[in-house]
Amino acid sequence: MTNRGPQVIHLKRYRAATRLQPVRRSTPICLACIGHSLDRWLCPQLLTTEAQAMGLDLEIDRLDPTKLVRAAPNLAQMLDMLVQTGYAGALIASPYKWSAARLVDVRSLSTEASGAVTTVVVKDGELTGYNALTWAARQHLRHALGKRDPGRVILLGAGATGASLASALCDLKVQALDIYDLIPERAARLVAHVNAREDSTVTAQAVTNLPQALAEADGIVNATPLGRSPMSASPIPFDTIRPGHWVADVHDDPFETTLIRATRAVGGLAINAVCLTVFRTLREFHLLTGKAPDLGRLRNAMEAKANEPVQ
Repeated sequence: MTNRGPQVIHLKRYRAATRLQPVRRSTPICLACIGHSLDRWLCPQLLTTEAQAMGLDLEIDRLDPTKLVRAAPNLAQMLDMLVQTGYAGALIASPYKWSAARLVDVRSLSTEASGAVTTVVVKDGELTGYNALTWAARQHLRHALGKRDPGRVILLGAGATGASLASALCDLKVQALDIYDLIPERAARLVAHVNAREDSTVTAQAVTNLPQALAEADGIVNATPLGRSPMSASPIPFDTIRPGHWVADVHDDPFETTLIRATRAVGGLAINAVCLTVFRTLREFHLLTGKAPDLGRLRNAMEAKANEPVQ
């Protein structure tokens, strides 16, 4: 592994011996979404809307192996296809964010810091992996908290999304970072990854006593799948949320999760993912098209889809 410049880290990646023939397209920009259960993901919809507003001809293919009848390509094969068939890049969704970090040719610093990839850019036959969620979460929380000190934070969930949020929280220089996961080994791995960062002054620790950690926390960040609907279990008991807590949830389907509603009910600062989605789309669009989108227009498109104002 060699470090070429301050922004990216170059790697060697296996290349398939057989090359596919590029598909001739009239569209100048073609992107892919790679993952499972992609139909309700808002980010691709916002990318398409903004491209149309800018007069760009952009198409997005959904590559979900679970939906394919005649083939079930693995991630390495799908990434090779990006290069071979002329894609400009891809959005990476679950369950491939960890694996993509090991398969790209070049890793950005955001990917090195988090260990996960959310965006792959194809240029000159190389795949560069970025973590747009880390950047977006950092901007989102800075905006939402304003002058408020983030203090001690408990992060719920140590998967790839949790790792992206952990990196953003380190960049925000939280006082301390407690990490909780239903699988203790996964929390321990993320703690080790955070504490190994040379550029961070934040100390992370795995949570063994969740009620105590919640009582000591100033902020709570939910990066688990729990709490999406009224019928879904909450990631934490509602009676552990205090008026002094700030609580952020990363879900965009829906934005008004059980955790967000419970926080508002007790008078805490509830931070849903509406603005997070705007910032993520902003970053993804710039990375994948090389063009700067209109932030105000993205906000308006997001408000139309979320049926609530972007704070």
